[in-house]
Amino acid sequence: MRIEIIQRRRSEEGSIIVYFIILLVLITAIAGLSDFVWQTLNVSHRRNDMVYATELAEGGAALAGAEFETAFTNLTSSLVNNLLQNPSGHYSLNSQLSTSQSNVLERVITTPFNSGQSVTAQIWLTNALFPSAATIVGVATVGNVTQSASVQVQMKFGYGAAIISDDPGNTSTSSSKNMTSGNVALNGDKSGPLVVDGGADGKAVLANGRCNYDTYADVTPSAISMNNYNTGNQIPDYTAEGSPDQLFLFPRFIAVADVSGTHYTNLTSFIAAANAAARSEAGALEGVIVVDLKKSDSSIGPTQFPNGINVRGTLIFNFGSDFGPTDKIINTATVNINKADLSGLNPTDPSTYTTGYPPTYSDQDKNPVNVDIHTRYPQFDNFKAGDDLPAMMYNVGVFDLHGNVNICGAVYSPSFMEIENKADNQTQYFKGCLIGGGGIYVENTHDSSTVISYDPKTVDVLATSGTKGQRVFPLHLIGVGSFCVLLLAAFAYKNSHSPAPGPASAPAEADSGHQHARESAYDKAEQARLQELSHLEAEQQRRSRAAEQMSSYRRDLQLSSRERWSSMLSTNWQTFRILRGRAADSPTGETSCTLCDGRGTLGFCVLCSDHNGKCVTCNGSGKLSADELCPACLGSGKCYLCLGTGRMTCAFCDDGTISIKGPMPPAMMPVD
Repeated sequence: MRIEIIQRRRSEEGSIIVYFIILLVLITAIAGLSDFVWQTLNVSHRRNDMVYATELAEGGAALAGAEFETAFTNLTSSLVNNLLQNPSGHYSLNSQLSTSQSNVLERVITTPFNSGQSVTAQIWLTNALFPSAATIVGVATVGNVTQSASVQVQMKFGYGAAIISDDPGNTSTSSSKNMTSGNVALNGDKSGPLVVDGGADGKAVLANGRCNYDTYADVTPSAISMNNYNTGNQIPDYTAEGSPDQLFLFPRFIAVADVSGTHYTNLTSFIAAANAAARSEAGALEGVIVVDLKKSDSSIGPTQFPNGINVRGTLIFNFGSDFGPTDKIINTATVNINKADLSGLNPTDPSTYTTGYPPTYSDQDKNPVNVDIHTRYPQFDNFKAGDDLPAMMYNVGVFDLHGNVNICGAVYSPSFMEIENKADNQTQYFKGCLIGGGGIYVENTHDSSTVISYDPKTVDVLATSGTKGQRVFPLHLIGVGSFCVLLLAAFAYKNSHSPAPGPASAPAEADSGHQHARESAYDKAEQARLQELSHLEAEQQRRSRAAEQMSSYRRDLQLSSRERWSSMLSTNWQTFRILRGRAADSPTGETSCTLCDGRGTLGFCVLCSDHNGKCVTCNGSGKLSADELCPACLGSGKCYLCLGTGRMTCAFCDDGTISIKGPMPPAMMPVD
């Protein structure tokens, strides 16, 4: 009998090894999956922290913005002191971030955020008694992620309308003249148009009292905001007649006239100066013109001013203490202040409403921004380039306009304002706004035209007394920037198994394969084309968004560079006057410019830092963020003023030639 020995032990050992290998594979797979899940949860958690930190930062910046506006509009103390005594939590000066030119105030905000959460709010502003702009920052940290949100704000005149009246008024609905009602009254007639236009940026009428108008007055009812007294929309009353408590600090303007030699202490001397200026090459008095009036002065008209009253700048009637609020001087002479070209005016077509503001001075020495009043009158600051000065104002009484009027800029009176078109074939044209404290009456009952059109550019940076009439407006959200580096691991799992090769294909199958290949190639090409079109469309949208904001961003740069531009004009003005005189004496009326390289290019740029040619808004990157182009340079990264060369176009000549017929240098840095 044969006995066979079976090797069971070796077989079992082999099976255990196989099972062990399988177990290791499973453990490795589970470990890998667990690691992937953990990494995914970690990334998700950090992403949630980023979102939450962003929301906290934005909320903190918004709260700080509200506190800043409250402090700014509280005139009982200075802006900085109001912030240091902020009721919700005192701000303190950050000495490490502050400099001699700027202050940084900050505080930690905990309410109304969840327990344990806080936001550090910072307010960056220039070290000035009345700063014109500020940057408000909120910084929040959640976990290991810190986010910030910033917004730029500008303090500017806060009431936009063609006619602004802060008198409480009464309940009268009459459109007839009433010097004591305090209302706005528009009295028209079928003979000629009386138009009050708020345009796209403002109201036609903004009044604390009523606005009464007849059927002949061309004013859109929806563009009238009235009965605002004792409401949230009430216009502050800065019109105490005959006192310093007015919208404008009259002594500051008078100081400019005193230094400039344009303060006329009696009507007779003003008449002589105005007539001489009208006959001169300039054609107008320039700068801040102050005329002292006495109650004994008679009304004025074409007899005294055969060529009209012509002013390029600001005309101030300084009524004496013997005038009361209803005492008046009637003027029938033509009044042109920063006059517009009205040759194409159609009173019923707003697109024909032109402007002469801001004024272009033929004598830059008379430009208020070039007049140093602080040295002689230390209590007053000098006016700055970019300040909007009113076209005409008076401190008490009534300067009644009966004749032709062409005024571009704000017109201000703390008293009753009376504008009456009293003869046929006249035009009374106001491009800016009328601001009155005792009611405003506008009348046109003749075959003439009266147009009052709001222009925000005349009042945006209105040089009011302190911060009177100003409010805080956000300019641009600078955006949210991460202060941490968020490292995200990318996990790519690829299938390393390729399909097993099949049997050889038949010729028909090969042809079919080629057809599928061609179709696949076409599909890929079509997909690539669609992706390119999508990319081009997205790029066009980015450029369109940037172009829409270009004017606003460049105007901000214009304002921030106003002192450098003004300094450039002042430095070269004497030489320019000499060259212009040579041009006047030349038979051709021209001479070569020696201020530039002789071809119309200066050796520097007023705008870009160190004349490096880079856009100062984006620092040459061409972008504000990953998805948004820089509006200032439209994505080029180059300074728009010098086109990236560091050498800007000469402001004094045309391609190296100064002509007596050429325009004067612009008072503000160009934005085009």
